[in-house]
Amino acid sequence: MALKYKSSYKTLYLLLSISVIWYVLVFASINLWSQNSIYVDCSTYLKAAQLLIYDFQPHQWRPLGMAIYATIPGALGQDYQSVFTYVKPINLLLWLGCITFLYLIILKLSNRKFAFYGALLFMSCIGLTVLNNLLLSEIPWLFCILIGIYGLTKHKVDNSILWLNVGIAFIIISIEFRPISKFIIFLLLVIYGFTFLKSLASKSRFFVAAAALIILGQFSLMKQEYGDFTISYIDSFTVHHYLTEPAAFATSNYTDRKAFEDDWMAPYFNKPYTERREYATSKFISEISENPFGVINVYLKNQLHNLTTPSLYVLDAKNLKNTPYFTLSKTILLLLSKFQNIAFSCLGIVGLLLTLFLALKKQLQFKEDKLLLFISLSLGYTITVIGISAEQYDRLNVPNYALIIILSVLLYPKLKSLSKAK
Repeated sequence: MALKYKSSYKTLYLLLSISVIWYVLVFASINLWSQNSIYVDCSTYLKAAQLLIYDFQPHQWRPLGMAIYATIPGALGQDYQSVFTYVKPINLLLWLGCITFLYLIILKLSNRKFAFYGALLFMSCIGLTVLNNLLLSEIPWLFCILIGIYGLTKHKVDNSILWLNVGIAFIIISIEFRPISKFIIFLLLVIYGFTFLKSLASKSRFFVAAAALIILGQFSLMKQEYGDFTISYIDSFTVHHYLTEPAAFATSNYTDRKAFEDDWMAPYFNKPYTERREYATSKFISEISENPFGVINVYLKNQLHNLTTPSLYVLDAKNLKNTPYFTLSKTILLLLSKFQNIAFSCLGIVGLLLTLFLALKKQLQFKEDKLLLFISLSLGYTITVIGISAEQYDRLNVPNYALIIILSVLLYPKLKSLSKAK
């Protein structure tokens, strides 16, 4: 047992060493350390930090987790370069943490060989590697999610109540980085709620209580500042701007898209925050009632784009140091990130269909397969909502790569046993 434990962690150290070398190679090949492009989302995270530091206020779109994450560059003012400088080492540590926890999850579910190659495959994903350069939510969010899944895996394999509660707590905390976790937390409560209630005698329940109190604190601050007991208003803005507005433009008399966008968004921004979600919802319902094919068309275009395109941040990279290998490196990384996005999207959809197939074949048992159900439903949800946002390239999909790998590991023994039964 001790030898197996030692070998597993030697493999992990090798994996992390390869990961650091990979990180350096990718960043050096396209001058990522020198890139200074300013993205809108980065600036809103910086604004969230400034609001928190100077006014102790939450941002209307960005939860407190990301505001705290950006606290140091936020305190330095509006120097965007300070954001990039600060965030790189922090992102790197959390990215390595994601690789570590993915390795440990697969190790628990399978063997050392599968764990090494599964984590190595994830590590090689260009789209997530380049996000180390930016102040964005995907890496810290995925870090929380993978710790959460590790906790659920420890409970599945070792029946650990401590890790069950730690896992639930981290998945709850993940909403402080991306509001997309709302439905994932709902799934968690549905699937693991009764199991958690049975563990209430354990002192580790305080991990869950602490996470819940943090979220309630965010809700209270939002209620106090903006009027609604919510985590964020980003959902209504995203639907109104990226889904309803393009569909409405297609049937309008406007020829200038920018003019239509300004006229469309003005009433939304002129309303108080408490009325914006209701307004966006009413406009969406009206549009989908009158122009259903237009809304579906926009959604499918968004979905296709975000599931099949390369990394925007590789695409935007400039040869600032005039390195001779830059063009070739950029071309290779673009092709690789595009291939990875398409391949993982296809693998994820196949994995979801296989899960449905197993459920219809009555090969899944709720008690034994809670983790598989949670991963597959969460993945189905995150892939579905990708179509709400427009032209995000692979950014929104790259966190799904880890979930797709875990789902594949969980499905493998099920499909193998089903094949043998035939």
